[in-house]
Amino acid sequence: MLDMFNEHCLGTKNFDWIDPDNERLCNFVWSYLRVATKGRRDGILRCNQSLIIDDKNKLMVDVLPSLGLNESVYFDLKLPVHLTNSREKRECIIYFFDLWMVSRQDKERQLQYFVNVWGEIKNKSKMEDWLIKNEGMAEWAWNYTFKTYLAFTAPAWLDLSGVNKNDKAKQAMITLYDLLSIDHRTILMASIRKSGTVQKNRINSENRKSMSIPLSEERKEMLKRIAKDSNRRIYQVVEDMIDQEYQRQYSH
Repeated sequence: MLDMFNEHCLGTKNFDWIDPDNERLCNFVWSYLRVATKGRRDGILRCNQSLIIDDKNKLMVDVLPSLGLNESVYFDLKLPVHLTNSREKRECIIYFFDLWMVSRQDKERQLQYFVNVWGEIKNKSKMEDWLIKNEGMAEWAWNYTFKTYLAFTAPAWLDLSGVNKNDKAKQAMITLYDLLSIDHRTILMASIRKSGTVQKNRINSENRKSMSIPLSEERKEMLKRIAKDSNRRIYQVVEDMIDQEYQRQYSH
């Protein structure tokens, strides 16, 4: 019995690199398995997660084939789908490899694939950096992505339930980013940055009231030039000047 187990199952040491406290890592591997199907020639499971791209010149749907529940290896193994934390996800990752009916060599190859891919993406923090810099915009970012690039179709791994929806949305954006191809990551990141700036300006404008200040034409032109050269709006230049002067006079 032990020989049969050793012939088909991996040891616990094979999973030591998956830190249960590393939420991003556990989310990545578990979410990959949630949407994984057979099909690659090298035997590696295919990650069925991509964006739907609408080309303005021609309608181009760039998305992997629709994933039915009966096509998911994870679903076939009847593993839990409603998990609440990274430790539970790590446990299910191990259960997946225990139950997966392939050779030990195939399991080792798949796990090594995860090690290699994680080594490539773990230091790619553009999405995470944007979410930190734009605190409070995670829900907007997810709703925008859900509408624009996912055709209102929630990924199988998605869970936005609970109290802290902004944190859940943040983790969802990071996980989606990690699962995408390089090209789709680039498209998503550029779109989020551009549309996010518009959204922030819209929010900022809603919190402002117009104020009429008489200025000479010379000062108006100076103000316009400062705004143009610093890639800011005129109100941003004025607010920055007010902040600087306020700090100079009242910071002591």
